[in-house]
Amino acid sequence: MLLDHILRELTDLFTENVSIKRLESSLTNRLYQLESPNGLFAVRINSSKAKNLGIDRDREIAILQHLQSVSWCLHPELATADYLVTPWVSALPLSVENDVDCLLNLLKQVHHCDITALTAPPLDITLQIARLQKQSTALSNEFSSTLKDYTQAYQLPETLVLCHHDWHVGNLYKNNTGLLLNDWEYAAPGDPLVDIACFILGFNLDLEQRSYCLNKLGISYEQLQPLLPLVEAMSILWYQVRFPKNSTVQKQQEFVNKWTIA
Repeated sequence: MLLDHILRELTDLFTENVSIKRLESSLTNRLYQLESPNGLFAVRINSSKAKNLGIDRDREIAILQHLQSVSWCLHPELATADYLVTPWVSALPLSVENDVDCLLNLLKQVHHCDITALTAPPLDITLQIARLQKQSTALSNEFSSTLKDYTQAYQLPETLVLCHHDWHVGNLYKNNTGLLLNDWEYAAPGDPLVDIACFILGFNLDLEQRSYCLNKLGISYEQLQPLLPLVEAMSILWYQVRFPKNSTVQKQQEFVNKWTIA
């Protein structure tokens, strides 16, 4: 069992009397909480299905290594293509409404991170959407046609920045010194506007909050608008792949009603 191998690999952390608790898993990994005399740790065992969803483990490891010196990234004890071990973080409650300035500052820090020495392939949202479409079932013709209008119009910009692409409260930890950003599975050099759209939709910001954030970022709604349907569609497709027995018909129709180009 891979978990036994991890315990043998990290004998400095996991001595005898290790308590293991299986946690809720996702499509791309299995998650465990391990308690030993040295503390609490999270162990993520990666799924072979992740590659089909556009996750590049080599890229994730390269990014985590590149971020070793920053204070806002949760640093792993060990990261391989098969598993990831990090300290277990006891976090304070995070309120998007009250902590929006801290979240914006974190977003800026990620985007301003120097990646000139980072060797990692970029993430093109249209290619990610295409991967998910191949894994999806029961997509309406209207949804696919509406989405096609936006994927065909999109072009990855020449200037890329470090992007996280998976902004939501479940991937953030708040402590007395600030915020820690976790779960870098979808991170890559990418389009900052796509990442801002992921930020806005991932935190489910209302119109007032969106306006505030865009003003702080110096971005107009006109710049962001073409990216919102791409990120929204990516979320619908991801949900369809993650929960194939659950219907997304209503979400697809809402997407068509909202984003069809007249």
